[in-house]
Amino acid sequence: MQASIQILKAALEELLNKQSRWTEYELIQALKAEPYVIFDDQALSDTQALFETHFILFHCLYLIRQEWHKHTELEIYTLEIKATPRSTGLDNAAHVTELQAQDPLANYYLDWSNFTETTQQDVEQLLNDFWSRMAGSTRKRQSMALDEAWQQLELAPTSDMGEVKRQYRKRVHQCHPDKGGSVSEMQAIQVAYQRITKS
Repeated sequence: MQASIQILKAALEELLNKQSRWTEYELIQALKAEPYVIFDDQALSDTQALFETHFILFHCLYLIRQEWHKHTELEIYTLEIKATPRSTGLDNAAHVTELQAQDPLANYYLDWSNFTETTQQDVEQLLNDFWSRMAGSTRKRQSMALDEAWQQLELAPTSDMGEVKRQYRKRVHQCHPDKGGSVSEMQAIQVAYQRITKS
């Protein structure tokens, strides 16, 4: 695994040296393409693969940030990963200590046990908790009837929870804006899923 991490880290360093600003999605796409081909088409295929791809990518980015801290500031966010030259004259040791103290995400992604000990069930629970918070106060969630929720997921009310989860993931994938859908469609599917799982 360490050799694979080093290969990914080297590829990321090369990409960041070529272009200083990326989104996470752009980096993943670049790493799926030649000459790297580090990730394959399954990298974003389901919740577990998505989590693993994201974690490994961010793990390497935070390793790079630690190594580059003397000369480059690396900002790491899903929608913007940006490398900028650092101004000279800073106490670098103090800066690294301060950076880690202020960034619990760095501690999370640098702790490899957060990758190895996270199961598919953990990932789904994290996603469900996130979407519950996001949809928790919407009127649509409160007003969506159970039969409407089943229709939204294109399922019969006799479907079991395994079928509901599979269909939910399929419908989200189908309605993604990259696939010709829209954010509002994805939100409606999320609301329907929450309505069914809470019933």
